[in-house]
Amino acid sequence: ADAIVCVSRGVEEEVIAMCPSAAARTRTIYNPVLRGDQIRPLMSRMPRLHGAMRRIIALGRLTPQKGFDILIQAVALLPSDPSWCLDIYGSGPMRAELEAMIERLHLTERVTLHGYTKCPLNVLSNADIFALSSRYEGFGLVLIEAMSLGLQIVASDCPHGPREILEDGKLGLLVQPEDIEGLAEALSQTLSGAFVAATTELQTKARQFTTETAYRHWYLLLQSTSS
Repeated sequence: ADAIVCVSRGVEEEVIAMCPSAAARTRTIYNPVLRGDQIRPLMSRMPRLHGAMRRIIALGRLTPQKGFDILIQAVALLPSDPSWCLDIYGSGPMRAELEAMIERLHLTERVTLHGYTKCPLNVLSNADIFALSSRYEGFGLVLIEAMSLGLQIVASDCPHGPREILEDGKLGLLVQPEDIEGLAEALSQTLSGAFVAATTELQTKARQFTTETAYRHWYLLLQSTSS
C-alpha cells in the first residue's frame, strides 16, 4: 500500500505496532462530522439557575458496546440536588433490558428512552451534559457534535477516541470503562460546576473534524501518493 489511513491516532498506533515497517506510510485523517458553517460561535453556556433541571443526554444504539446499562446505574447514584434528568436517544436490542433496569432502580421519573432521532444536533442543543459510557468505540464522532454546541462532556476512556478528542481530559472528564461509581462522580462534578470546559475551547476542537479539514488532508495525501 502507498498509504494506510486511520480514523484516529489510537488506531494508527495499533496498526504500527502490528506492522512497524508501515510506520512511514501510516497517517490519521479524521472522519468529517460537520461542515464548518454548522459550528456557530456561542456565548459561554452558563450553568442553569439554582433549582433548574440539568439535562444529561446520551445517543447511540441500544447495544452492549454503548454501555447504557452502566450509565443508568451511574445516574442512580447521583444526588437529587442539583436536579437532573437523563434522556437516551437510540434504538436497539437492549431496549427491554434497559427499561426493566430503569424501573428496578426507580428512575422512571428521571430517565427516558426516546428511541431513534434523525436530528441529533437539535436534540443535543437542548442539553447541558453529554455522557458517553461506551465499552469501546471506533472513534466517538458524537462527541464532536456535542462539543460543537458547547456541551460539557463526561466520557469513558475507552479505545478509541475519547481521550484523543478530549485532549487527555482537558475538555471533558474521562473515567475508566465500566466504572459505575467513577462515572457517577464525574457526572456529579460536572452537574455541580466543579468541572467546566470553556465553550470556545470545545468549539475550536470541533473544527478539527469538519468536512473542509478532511477534504484538505485527503487532497494532500492523494497529491503526495500520485507524485
